[in-house]
Amino acid sequence: MSRAVYIGGCGIGPQSAGRTAGVLQAHFEEVEPFTYPFAKKNPDIIRKAVKGAHVITLSMGIERIIGTSPEVLHMINPVLPRSQIKLMTGTIMKTFSAHAEESHSLGGIARLLNFDATALAEMAFNFPEYLGPVVNGRIARFDAIKAAINLKDNETRVIWTSTQGDLVFPPSDAQLHHAAENGIEVVRMAGGHDKPALHPEEFYTEYFQRVSVDN
Repeated sequence: MSRAVYIGGCGIGPQSAGRTAGVLQAHFEEVEPFTYPFAKKNPDIIRKAVKGAHVITLSMGIERIIGTSPEVLHMINPVLPRSQIKLMTGTIMKTFSAHAEESHSLGGIARLLNFDATALAEMAFNFPEYLGPVVNGRIARFDAIKAAINLKDNETRVIWTSTQGDLVFPPSDAQLHHAAENGIEVVRMAGGHDKPALHPEEFYTEYFQRVSVDN
């Protein structure tokens, strides 16, 4: 089995990253989870960890592997160019959407409350690392497709997975077509932006039924 590295997105703290890594253990021999702030502060550690590995990035986690050499990149709901206003509006909309979807059961409500609480604590504890890229426009300008094509040109297999209900970074048909034309494997799955973090067992079980971890 292969080795994997997981890099979370905005608000994905050690607890959430560790939970996802536990799920990924069913598909890889070894999984190292990292948060976005840790990856930002420790680029040398990340560069060494991702070399020759399967790398699973969630949302803005893709930004932290530029200039690295993974064997396979699984980028899930990655950052795409958006105006600051659309980025903020999409974030608000996805939060309301997640609350509506999870509010139909006590288990869903409890899961969402825990997710919200840990995400807020993570962002408060690492405020500069999360706020900086948003305020300076780096996230709004970042183009995961371009970054993925550069990695593909360096012989990294790239799989771009987008949930059909992603309101933060929804891809256009043109973007999906452009990625596929350049050798990026495109996967579309049901759910909202936060489904991979809220329901990692369900999400990654389906994902790896559709995507082989072998080159």
